[in-house]
Order: sequence, then structure tokens, then C-alpha cells
Amino acid sequence: MCGAKAPRVEEEGPGAYWKHLVWQCESDDVRRPVKLSRPRGGGWRTRMMGFISCISLACMATVGLDVPANLSYQQDIVDVGGAVPELTCNAMRWASVFKDDPSVVRIVRTVSTGIEVMFEPPDEPPESVPNYVPEQFVPKVTAKFNEERAAGHVVVCPKGYEWSVTAVGCVDKDHSNFEVIRIVNDLSRPFGTGVNDCSTIQKYKFASVSDAYTFMTPCAYMAKVDFSGAYRSVGFAKRFWRYHVWEWQGTLLMDLRLMFGHKAGPGEFTELSQAVVRKIKSYGCPGTIGYIDDIITIGPNVTEVYRCHLLTVELASFLGFKLNPKKVVPPAQKLDYLGVELNTNTTGVCDVTAKVDQRKIDTLNSLCSTLTQNQYVKRKDLEWAVGLMSFCSQVILGSRLFMRQAYSMIQFMKRRKLRNAGLWKSVRRDLEFW
Repeated sequence: MCGAKAPRVEEEGPGAYWKHLVWQCESDDVRRPVKLSRPRGGGWRTRMMGFISCISLACMATVGLDVPANLSYQQDIVDVGGAVPELTCNAMRWASVFKDDPSVVRIVRTVSTGIEVMFEPPDEPPESVPNYVPEQFVPKVTAKFNEERAAGHVVVCPKGYEWSVTAVGCVDKDHSNFEVIRIVNDLSRPFGTGVNDCSTIQKYKFASVSDAYTFMTPCAYMAKVDFSGAYRSVGFAKRFWRYHVWEWQGTLLMDLRLMFGHKAGPGEFTELSQAVVRKIKSYGCPGTIGYIDDIITIGPNVTEVYRCHLLTVELASFLGFKLNPKKVVPPAQKLDYLGVELNTNTTGVCDVTAKVDQRKIDTLNSLCSTLTQNQYVKRKDLEWAVGLMSFCSQVILGSRLFMRQAYSMIQFMKRRKLRNAGLWKSVRRDLEFW
């Protein structure tokens, strides 16, 4: 059911150099990676296969991997015509690598049998919600669904298996002006009975660009790793499949993977990526920071950052993550991370700076100007403005003081269930500041 080889980054491009690493294993234990010279005659592959053979089922049982449940989950996916998620195929590797991690039981369970969330569906299925895909993007969305079906991420829903029919839409991806689109499942409608409203998730603490400032010393080096199709590499538990159904061109489709639009997505995937970050830190890389599927490494010199960067790439690939070669950035002193340009040698004299993407600044200026010209404002517009303010405040120190009133007004409108309200004078002054 699973392929013999873990998905790996292509050997061409910025990810090629990690192939000099191997992981040595003794008595089913994961040891410190060591850097080797370039092997000849297939020696590197031999060493890697030797490491894989070190993993035993006895070791898996000690960390909570239920092998029968994992195999049953894989069979359930195959039975409906889907493909087993990459991380599920590598559940044994996860159990071996993270057997000393404090969250190993939950991590391995998520990887091996899919994501589980607290879910209380309503007594009656909610009404079906129509899709909202503009006519000009229908061909692109259709092509995207065909790709997802061919990859086994999406399957045709068995007759009568669905609970309700949700909606799908599309958004721009990577600021491509809709040359590349991303499918988004609208699981928040109908309001009050949608999948997101019926799901309860735990609180997670997410990293931010501010966490990188601690390690940004003058002339420091930075490297970045980005996962490709991160959400689509992990599956949902079988009991949730019937709630992730939508209709497209007369066919009911069912999603087996973590999709964009589910409220549990960021937190659940962060728990997996943070396990990778903790593992890398345990090998002497304290400047490793991860936000969902973006991991950055910061260190005082290029040699140290290079070593930690190689460890990150190798471990992520070994666990089943697909890496995006175009976004795997080797050590440099200037780097874009989460929309902020980080630079530890701005003027050639080791000045440390952080700069917000100009597009976000222009959007915020335009939005604030529009809001101050109106007597009444929509709550969603004010929420949008506060989101942009919060992002920019990561770079403009002390600017959070000038978004408190807007946040208070949003909370007031939520309590009163208002979609429109008169703009407060205090909020107007804060908007003029921005």
C-alpha cells in the first residue's frame, strides 16, 4: 500500500547537498547524524537502507504505535480508492525518531491513523451550501480536482455515505494573480451547524517572526526549509470523511486528507512540525524556528547554519515530507520569512533589519484610508485591518497600542451580533495613525 521509498526532494537545485548525510543507528536507537564525504558506488544508499533496517516493531510498541490500527487505516483508504498519506506510510519512522519526545503518543497516533478532533455534529444534517467559484476559474478548479483524484487525495464519495454537502472556493496562491490557485473548503457554513462550528480544538502557540529576532545577531546567517503540499501529506481519521464532502459538476467528492479551510489544520500540522523543530534543536541547533510548514535556522556563522540546515532537510525528507526545491534556501544573510524580509548585513557593516512586504503596507494604507472616510464600517473590514496591523506590529515596535481600540470595537460588535456599526472616534484616530 505504501511505496518503498520516502518522498524526497529532487537532487537538482538547492536541495541536492543534503544527500551527504546519513543517520547512524544502534540497537533501534537514532544517533547523531554525521557528515560524510561524497560516497562512491552507491555507498550512500547502502548506508540509508542499513539505517532503515534498524527500525523494529518492538521499538514501535514502546512508543504507542498501534500497528494493526495503522494497517487497518491504510486498508480503509485503499478500499475507497484513495492513496495512503506519505506520513502514514512512514509511521514507524516517526515512532522511532520521536520515541523520547514528550508528545510522542499523540504525534504517532495522528500520523498512523489520521487527525482526530472533538466533533459534535447536529442532530440533523445541515442544508447543502453552494460553491462560490467564479466562472473564469472553473477550468482551473476542475483541473486541480482531477490532479487531487489522480493523486488519491480525493475520491468519489460512496452513495449515501455523505452526512452533508459543503462548499468549495479558490484563492490566489503565492501572489501569482490567480495564475496558480489553491482550493479552499468552506467548512464554516452554514453558520452554527458547519463542520468548523461543531469542532472543538485545543489552543496552540504559534511561532512568529519576532521569535527570530532573538537569534539575529550582526552578520548572522539564515537558512529556510519549506514543505510542499504540507496539509495534503497527512490524513483525517476515517470517521470524519463523511463530513468532508462537496459536489463538483454533478459528482460528490470526498476528501481523505487535511484540507485548507478546516479550523484544526494549522494547529494539528504545527504539532507535527514542532516535533521536527525540537528534534533539530536537540542536536545543537537552538536557532531553529518553525511556523506550520516553514522552518528557519539562524546561527552565528555559515558552517553552523549549514549543518543545522542539512539536518532539517534530511530529517524532514526521511519522515515523509515533500520539500519544495524552489523554497529550500541555503545559508544567507538576507531572507524572506513569513512575509518579512530579514537582513543581518543590510549596509555591509552588519546592520540587522526587518522589513514588511511593501504590498501589505500598501493594502493597509488603502484600507485605513477607506475606513476613515466612512461613518459606518463593516466588521469584516475592521477585522481585516486589525489583522494587517497585527502583522506589521511585528516590525514596528510599540505600534500594538494603536490597534487596541479597533480590537475592542470588534469584540463589541461580536457580542451585539452586529455586522455594521458607527466608527468610534478612538478607532478613527488609530486608523489615522496607521
